[in-house]
Amino acid sequence: MTIELTGLPGCGKSYISRDLALRLRNAGLKVTEPARRIGHSATPTRIAAKLGVALLFLLFHPLRGIRVLQLVLSSGQRGLGNLAGSLFNLLFVAGLMTLPRRGDILLLDQGPLQGLASLYYGADTPTAVDQPAGLPAPDLIIRVVAEREVILARLASRRSGGGSRVEADPERELPLFKDALAAAERSGFARGIPVIESPNNGEDSLENTLQSLVSSILEIKNKD
Repeated sequence: MTIELTGLPGCGKSYISRDLALRLRNAGLKVTEPARRIGHSATPTRIAAKLGVALLFLLFHPLRGIRVLQLVLSSGQRGLGNLAGSLFNLLFVAGLMTLPRRGDILLLDQGPLQGLASLYYGADTPTAVDQPAGLPAPDLIIRVVAEREVILARLASRRSGGGSRVEADPERELPLFKDALAAAERSGFARGIPVIESPNNGEDSLENTLQSLVSSILEIKNKD
């Protein structure tokens, strides 16, 4: 079972992914989190690992890789930097989805739907394509949501001089990313995938959120 967490930058996807994985393991499930593990590595290690996963995807799934390239080229990216970054990111998340599975659950805080959102965010107009070809789809989407003031506070606390496009100017960029994420969710790619909305506005709400997520995932697993 593959589970992807999606949401705006600063909504707490990685934080929830870490605690959710721990609770699912305590419930007896084997959980792997390659995106979070790689994403929180030192920069040289992170880049090398992402490149390796992307190259493995191209090696073992060349036709899918070509479709991903066509998708990125047709998206109207603003500049070569956005184009190269979007292609690299999508090849990486597609590679994570197609690597040999180990365990009961593959838990991703950076997956194909979030990758599509980043693709649309870097385009002149965030218009969803009907069915993005080449990208494998998750079995379940957890949409992490938080209040705007909470997200702005989180981004401000980790801000390092504009380390990402959104962090450079959150007031301006967050609405643009929100539109891009909505476009990704409207695409044919996301059609038919179950979605659980998960609020994350601080410690007070987090306990109930995590308990509810574990119960829902176990129920889905038992049905399977």
